Amino acid sequence: MKRKTFAIVLVLISVSGLSACATAVFSSHRLSFEEAEMARGVVISERDRNLIAEWYRGKAFGRGPGALPEGFVKLDLLPSNLEGIGLPRALERKLTPLPHDYVRRIIGRDIVLMRRTDRAVVDLYRDALP
Repeated sequence: MKRKTFAIVLVLISVSGLSACATAVFSSHRLSFEEAEMARGVVISERDRNLIAEWYRGKAFGRGPGALPEGFVKLDLLPSNLEGIGLPRALERKLTPLPHDYVRRIIGRDIVLMRRTDRAVVDLYRDALP
């Protein structure tokens, strides 16, 4: 009887330990994703932000189409009704090159950096345009 009880307790401890590990892995998923994107250079760097600000400084430029929803944050999926417009080619050439499956888009006064495949916004530059 003591052996069965010991075995059951041992199994329960093991299972609870595994679930704690699984929770730790799951909860760190977002951080790992962000770190992976940053390691690949898939961010709007400080250098790029400065180039964008300099490009639009003193230029009369209307807002891009649409506006990001209230409370929109990085890693949200961009709604399908928001396409935005691309940055001017001359400006894109000055910015850090992106992997093929990423694109920068102007939406309202903001610039989003998103994956084309699932429209996940990996970085966001709020109020980039005057």
